[in-house]
Amino acid sequence: MKTKIIPILLILILSGCTLAKAPETIEAQKREVIGIYITTESMVIQGTVLDTDDSSQTYALINKHEKNGASYVESIVSGKFYDSLMDVNVNDEMVTNTFTAKIPYLAQASQVVVQHYEIIKIEDGSFRIGNPLNGIGLSDFGISGTQFDFNKSSEINGQKTSETLAFDLKFVPIQQLLTLKVVEFDENHTKLIETDMMDTSELKLQATTQFLIIEEERMNSDGTIFRDVTAYARNQNEVIEHMIIRTPEGEVFASPDTLRFIS
Repeated sequence: MKTKIIPILLILILSGCTLAKAPETIEAQKREVIGIYITTESMVIQGTVLDTDDSSQTYALINKHEKNGASYVESIVSGKFYDSLMDVNVNDEMVTNTFTAKIPYLAQASQVVVQHYEIIKIEDGSFRIGNPLNGIGLSDFGISGTQFDFNKSSEINGQKTSETLAFDLKFVPIQQLLTLKVVEFDENHTKLIETDMMDTSELKLQATTQFLIIEEERMNSDGTIFRDVTAYARNQNEVIEHMIIRTPEGEVFASPDTLRFIS
């Protein structure tokens, strides 16, 4: 789970109801939509407390709180997101919080339906699963996208203020990863060593390594096998990083990872 705290000195703490109707289990309590919960499970119980210590879950939320007289926006993100960005825009009349991200999934997992649910914050400060939202069906080609906006308004000291919480998500099909290896070469392009990286994310390079090739072998949904090759030249004492997306067996969502090559 990754947590980012962004200080916002001009934010007004707003009150009011969201447009969505509260689940019956928590209908009597004040509620606020603060995020999106994403799952491929067919049944999620509304009102379930969100366990933010469980990193296997996929969600993004924005939680506002006060500290030492200042207002803060805390973004909590868990799951298989990459190329993610949390943008906060504040002016006198509007506060806009926008989360954009990509979610990779195994291309062979076509016809799987992804479900979205509200994450709500209630009076006692806990985060809970709220109302179901529109789902999206995955395919084995092309990028699918979905957007959600939650709006509310309030009046403080006679001044009307509105707030928008927006999510812009892209689901990206990833071909199954069969093998992942790194080949090191010296300054004469002579092969030194070949290393399997399927079960590791960090490698100490040979002292004489000047070049390395990262080779991914993947399989399309039709069974076609292909290879992606990326080459790097090594600079002295430089840490080389390479983004890879793994496809864990038995899982729908793929796993972004960073390979690190150190001296």
